[in-house]
Amino acid sequence: MTAQIVTLNDVIKATSLSRSTIYRMVKSGTFPQPLALTSKRCGFYAHEVNEWISSLPRGIELKGNLSCVEDF
Repeated sequence: MTAQIVTLNDVIKATSLSRSTIYRMVKSGTFPQPLALTSKRCGFYAHEVNEWISSLPRGIELKGNLSCVEDF
């Protein structure tokens, strides 16, 4: 099995997170570390991003008493 590398734009689409949020989470250690593909290009292992997405709790509490499931 070969590891698939995805771009930052792919990660943004998959997670709905902004670029700055992803960078902040990488820095804090709460998101997978990127790979330096070249001096100007980075990528992420797709399986690490997918595992991170799968690890997210469902129906998490948001501000106040709101829950992300209440919108549906």
